[in-house]
Amino acid sequence: MKTLAALALTGGLLSTTASAGSGNRNNPNTEFLKANPIYQKSCSKCHGKNAEGRLFGGAPSLISEKIAAVPADELRGAIVNGKGRMPKFGKKLSATDIDAIVEQIKKANTQ
Repeated sequence: MKTLAALALTGGLLSTTASAGSGNRNNPNTEFLKANPIYQKSCSKCHGKNAEGRLFGGAPSLISEKIAAVPADELRGAIVNGKGRMPKFGKKLSATDIDAIVEQIKKANTQ
């Protein structure tokens, strides 16, 4: 009985995991991030190739109402200075690259 309950719980968790990350794969506004080699090299490991985020030990989705409400300057500051578990990228990426990523994140949140 315990095994059955554990399987049911795991199945529910897996279906939640699958649905949490799948919504952005078909978002045409994420194409810019998918095509951006800087995003793919520096951000996708944690935020996902489609900006869908990672549930287990990773970073949140970049496509959400919460991120859409964040001003561009605040996003830029988080990228440059880091925030929480996110590392600083201010010395690793150029200001132009950071601005492009911020612009693409903002664009991805307009549907």
